[in-house]
Amino acid sequence: MYESYFSLARPAFAKAPDPAFFFESGGHEQAAAHLLYAAESGEVGVLTGEVGCGKTTVCRVVWKEIASRPQFIPLSFAHPRLTPGGILDAVAAKLREAGMGDAPPAGRSKESKLNEIAVRMKAVAAAGKTLVVLCDEAQALKGPQALEEFRLLTNFQTDDRSLVSILLVGQDELLGKLRHPSLRSLRQRIGLRFRLSPLAERETDEYLRHRLAAAGAPDPTLFEPGTGAWLHRLSQGIPRLLNTLATQALVQAMAEGKHRVDVSVVSAVEKDLAWPAGENQKHRTQRDEPWWT
Repeated sequence: MYESYFSLARPAFAKAPDPAFFFESGGHEQAAAHLLYAAESGEVGVLTGEVGCGKTTVCRVVWKEIASRPQFIPLSFAHPRLTPGGILDAVAAKLREAGMGDAPPAGRSKESKLNEIAVRMKAVAAAGKTLVVLCDEAQALKGPQALEEFRLLTNFQTDDRSLVSILLVGQDELLGKLRHPSLRSLRQRIGLRFRLSPLAERETDEYLRHRLAAAGAPDPTLFEPGTGAWLHRLSQGIPRLLNTLATQALVQAMAEGKHRVDVSVVSAVEKDLAWPAGENQKHRTQRDEPWWT
């Protein structure tokens, strides 16, 4: 593959949200700061953004920091399609695992689950800790009932501090779900909200160099001047799409026997990835409309 051709230790533009490749753009740095502050201050924090903007990568970076701090009891939901009852089950199980209190395991009713959590949260308060609950892809939660369970958790507090921080991360559709009339109380408890935007054009060249350097490239300037602006236009600054296009460009350069990506390589990539005229007309109306938009 292109890794050995360009003397890389690993793929530079893989789609996995690897914190090792975290690029501190203005937006990504602010998003991480908002989530971390929400965790530290016992707030409900909401992070939204377009698909592929890097929200999950931000979550991984913030979560690594949260998990390293002894004052936090971290609980992350990897499967946001959990039922409302499943959310309370997971919270109770996490508190048992952390050794918080000696209440018996909850029964099947919602009331019994909340009672167990309430007893165990007294131990959380006594230990000076905070339960931090992160839900990525929160737009996939099943209806307002699931979000209401998170609101119930915010009721656990002492006279001077909240014992639970809630971090809700998702696509822009999450904001629509939060507007449901039954979630007015939850909306009022949101202390921090941030929308992660795509990369600015001026950040694209730096992003490409950062990813190549993190992948061990001897020369992190493999993309020649002018290519970054072109790739930004094609990807609209969305990191996931930019990664796809950058990978295609490196493969194309390798196929042409080049050791740098120039504008002719990017032009070839744009032509190769365009929709052929007349294909999928019920979805596409413009000739050669790119598939990534």
